[in-house]
Amino acid sequence: MVKYSVIVCSYNGSRWIGECLDALAAQRLAKDVYEVIVVDDGSTDGLSGVVRPYEKKYPNFRLISYTPNRGLSAARNIGWQNAS
Repeated sequence: MVKYSVIVCSYNGSRWIGECLDALAAQRLAKDVYEVIVVDDGSTDGLSGVVRPYEKKYPNFRLISYTPNRGLSAARNIGWQNAS
């Protein structure tokens, strides 16, 4: 049962998202206790291409992509609305 949801919202953050996801993947919590939802807010820098390998490797990681960029508030709302 998922107890914690981590929502990571990003717009053109492909340069830094890997470090963030590496840190989240390294958590000592059991993978079924938390989920990581990355919301790609219309990025044009290949962000989803960086996130997809994490999504494939870790079953508790999920990517939600949409266009066009709608801003941080919209991305946060999409994230929590899709959280378990």
